[in-house]
Amino acid sequence: MLLFLVAEAPADAAEMARTLRTDLPDPVERALVMALRDFADGRWWAILNRPEPPKNGASTDVSYSGATRALYRLVLRGVRALAHQVSEPESDLTTSPVALLEHARSLSVAPFRLSDLDVRSPVSAVPGPHHLASLLQSVARRIGESSVSRIAPIPGLDDTAWVDSLRRIARSRPLLWRNHRAAIDEGLLRAGVSAVIAFPTGAGKSTLAELKINAALLAGHRVLFLAPTNALVDQVARNLRDSFPTFTIQGRRDDDFALETGPGLVPQLLVMTPEACLTHLSIDETVFQDVQLLIFDECHLIHPSKHGRNRRAVDAMLCLLSFVRICPLADLILMSAMIGNAAALANWIQELTGRQCLALDLPWKPTRQLRGSVVYGQEGVSAMERTLRADRSKASTRSPSAAVKRELTIRPLAFFSLKQTWATQQAEDYSLVPLLDRPVSLSANSYWKLVPNAVAVTAEIAAAAAAGGLKTLAFFQTIQNAASASRRIGASLGLANIEPTDEERSWFKTAALEFGGEEHLYMPVDDGRFTTYAGVHHGLLLSEERRLCESLYKRHDGLKVLVATSTVAQGINFPCELVIIGEDSRFDTEIESRDVLEAQELLNAAGRAGRAGQSSAGIVLVVPGRVVGIDLNQGTIGEHWKTLRGIFRQSDQCLEIDDPLAAILDRVHSRPDQVDEFDRYAVLRLASDDAEHATEGSLSRRISRTFAAYRARQHGEERWAQDRGVSAFRLVEAHSKDGDVSPMANEIAARLGLSVELVRRLESTLYKGTYQLPVHTSEWIAWFFHWLSTNTDLVEDAVDRKSLAELFGQRSYEACQTDGQRAELVLPVLEKLTRLWTQGHALRDLEIATGTEAGKLKTCLRARRFVVRIVPDLAYLFGLPALLDQTLEMASQPLTAALHAKKRLSLCTRFGFDTYEQVALKQLEPGLSRRKVHATFSGLQRYLMPTSEHETWEMVVARVEQARASAQSRS
Repeated sequence: MLLFLVAEAPADAAEMARTLRTDLPDPVERALVMALRDFADGRWWAILNRPEPPKNGASTDVSYSGATRALYRLVLRGVRALAHQVSEPESDLTTSPVALLEHARSLSVAPFRLSDLDVRSPVSAVPGPHHLASLLQSVARRIGESSVSRIAPIPGLDDTAWVDSLRRIARSRPLLWRNHRAAIDEGLLRAGVSAVIAFPTGAGKSTLAELKINAALLAGHRVLFLAPTNALVDQVARNLRDSFPTFTIQGRRDDDFALETGPGLVPQLLVMTPEACLTHLSIDETVFQDVQLLIFDECHLIHPSKHGRNRRAVDAMLCLLSFVRICPLADLILMSAMIGNAAALANWIQELTGRQCLALDLPWKPTRQLRGSVVYGQEGVSAMERTLRADRSKASTRSPSAAVKRELTIRPLAFFSLKQTWATQQAEDYSLVPLLDRPVSLSANSYWKLVPNAVAVTAEIAAAAAAGGLKTLAFFQTIQNAASASRRIGASLGLANIEPTDEERSWFKTAALEFGGEEHLYMPVDDGRFTTYAGVHHGLLLSEERRLCESLYKRHDGLKVLVATSTVAQGINFPCELVIIGEDSRFDTEIESRDVLEAQELLNAAGRAGRAGQSSAGIVLVVPGRVVGIDLNQGTIGEHWKTLRGIFRQSDQCLEIDDPLAAILDRVHSRPDQVDEFDRYAVLRLASDDAEHATEGSLSRRISRTFAAYRARQHGEERWAQDRGVSAFRLVEAHSKDGDVSPMANEIAARLGLSVELVRRLESTLYKGTYQLPVHTSEWIAWFFHWLSTNTDLVEDAVDRKSLAELFGQRSYEACQTDGQRAELVLPVLEKLTRLWTQGHALRDLEIATGTEAGKLKTCLRARRFVVRIVPDLAYLFGLPALLDQTLEMASQPLTAALHAKKRLSLCTRFGFDTYEQVALKQLEPGLSRRKVHATFSGLQRYLMPTSEHETWEMVVARVEQARASAQSRS
């Protein structure tokens, strides 16, 4: 069974292999079992690196046990030959693995004469080796076609380089599954073939992407990989560096303007978010020269949200369209488990590129999931509701007291579907089981209504599951709830004693240095060891914290539970056996109420449970946003479960992807007098994606290439694109006729999605005003904040309103009635924080500068919000002077310190530096953190030669490198 699963269900094979004992006394049997474990885990090179056990006179042992040992030795030789054949496909084996195993099988049987019939029939004389050799022989005949290292060379590539690269990939992804083989047989790896890959979660989309990347890199082409979140950008970049160690790979998680170019600086493989990519496409198309392959992971990001106005979806679609215009010969690979209309998307890509595009949507996956919901006995739920009504009638307070809430306890149950999806309402398709041997505490809201108390309930279940040996991942919609649940779980599981690896210790020390103390991190330590079994993962972690958290959770002896926000649900893979969705809804500001999450969000989170090669099956448990009662006698269940059933009755491929531009273009066409800023932004940015000034015809042609226009044509609406082009052009024309706005301001605002008024006034100040322009970064910071203080109505155009409200407090910020009041509240603090950040101060200093008392810093949440949310916006704004120079083609400007300071201002702000020479040092030593750069630069500054006239950037870097060498030689 184990060996059959190697080729058919690798997760099951790996899991079963781990149950095999390796402490056997006989060295041959022990070596064979270890080889079988390695084989099932895909670690074939480990089999070959381990020496065969010595014979020790085995040839003279003619006993039954000696014969058995000799046959097992022969089987072991067969396993080693099979590993050699798979790992070294070009090598010639003296004896094939099939022949060796057949020899072992034949020697394991003996003839037997039936007494009444003169017939000889083979029967097993040594059953163990015979059975094992028979199974292995079956696998050996099939494994060749499933081996990554035996994929046929791609026409046009060097055969030797191809085989060598496959051997390297096979170390981490050794086997092809049936869906992989089908895709390769259809020609996916050939140049000129694109694809929409809609395999379910965990079905190996990443393997195909890696093989396609491998072919592109070997052909000398550059590759662009789009990932939806900064956390996933980091993970993908790290994974690809492991897979392609000889190629330059850069993860770009920053939406600034300064992607360094020049000899040796443009990477062969670039990983970015769609937003960052769109920015760079708008600023400098040359960054993407020679890119011949685009991988767009989690591409369902282009789908519009439930309530329409989704800037991320619009930017992702504009990014895709812009890329195809700039790189028309590139292959496109769009990947997402959520895609329900892969054929339509593939046909559109085929029409867009003029080349073949495959629709790969085989629903097969190598793992299984058990999905269920937390419910409660209806009798107990009704009793608690009666208690609340009675307590309310005699209460002296408006809201339930803590004493009242303590009474709301009940045993939780799990209502599991026995099928992969909640497809039926038949009782026999479900199972109701108790979850815990103790009650959990529910709660009541201010209206005296029973509520789930999701944090406490999830924490109880997660702690019990982890104590039972299940690797658990819990999801929440807010950082506050995730952190609270993590603390509860850690307390329940008791103190841990986790020894960090050298890499983990380095990340921890770097993060502690950034904050100015390890007490501000989410990972508690004592004497250099981590003391919790529960970690938290969210969007306000520094990159070192995030890497540390992910690394500890992946270890079998590390974290037992990870509590996360949606940053993990967006495709990050972990060795998870149980997923608990602690919140199935979030507060939606557009409708000002809580709304159930969309199907793709819940199913994507659920898809983290069970990963091939780690666990053959996963469990998904939802804690509903409302208390769900169940009464088996009456055959009834709460209405909210039926809402969830509408989601979980679907497969992963649940989303019919639409174009976010469709609704926008329809509104502009049908209600031009009601166009808002969101619609105007999308149309102007679409129009700006023309090499020449947009005309009615060029805009109509651009619209005709959208997925929205393709779908309209499929429904017989042949004039859809032309009509929308006319309406869109009227909007563009009216906008461009504004006499106060220069063509350059219009162009830059449209290209970057910025406020036209912000760009216009900045342009006017920089090139027509009387300001003495700054020379140093600190002077630029002062200049910009003074400029904002005189243009207070532009503050929210420069920095996201939601980020400001989070940093300064929703109530305090909303209490400001005018632009002036808001500017008076935020600008002095933002300027102070920016100075501290660029001067290299610890984040605890920034936290204190926000007004937090020194004794209440905790995890420095305000400083985190400033660094993660607001600094990128400021860097974006501070990059505009250099961009305006570039747009004006001011190449004749002399290369001075002032010009270098202007050009590197965005990078200085984003990375926290106060001189452009520090940017050069970071370029020379990319692994240095912000505060390490400041400390290192301080040590070499006295060796730094003064800047020279007309100094190029390469000369700046060389000057810093020389100073670094001088400092090192004298240390």
